[in-house]
Amino acid sequence: MSIAIRNPETLSHTYLFDEGCVRTRLDELTRAFISKFETEAMQRIVDKAKRNFEPIPTFNFIQSELEQKYGERAKEEAQKILEQERQLFINSRTETIKKALTQIIQRLRFLVYAVDSEGKPYKLQIFMEKIAHYNSNGTVSFPQELYVGDRDFERAKDILNTSARLKEFELYLPYFSEELKDFWNEATELGNLEWVDKDKEKEEEKHAKKTD
Repeated sequence: MSIAIRNPETLSHTYLFDEGCVRTRLDELTRAFISKFETEAMQRIVDKAKRNFEPIPTFNFIQSELEQKYGERAKEEAQKILEQERQLFINSRTETIKKALTQIIQRLRFLVYAVDSEGKPYKLQIFMEKIAHYNSNGTVSFPQELYVGDRDFERAKDILNTSARLKEFELYLPYFSEELKDFWNEATELGNLEWVDKDKEKEEEKHAKKTD
């Protein structure tokens, strides 16, 4: 009795990584392996009885006893099948994943670098700062905002949104080939900008002047 591995072409992220679907699949596989192990054990008893010209015994199935006897081993084998299915799923979508990561890399390369007065490229920092907003009711609020360069808020937002796309692939990392890991690492490094708290800097400058 063999346990079939599902065709990766018929699967999706949900089937393989959604908590509920994974639990259902593991339960299904565990039951199948328990049945497999008990069938194999019974077959050995039958074969031995035949070789010794003895009567074939009657088998009584008590599910709780089977689970106790084979449960842990069955769960381990079930997990192995799930891991194989996940690996096959990622392997079948390597080119699609590579294309998506390449797009992220190209976008981040464009976004995270600027050129200084000498024409040399440098990596931007993300600044956090409370900036005054004058409301229609006459009040003033100071929400903390993020920007790069000379208060380029949209570019900072674009950088963060593009980097956030990498989260789509985090669950796939253990199944990535070395090539895909290289793409992932490059995209992650590009999106890893230094964050600077401008308000904290201002406070530190004020404190430094007072102590001078």
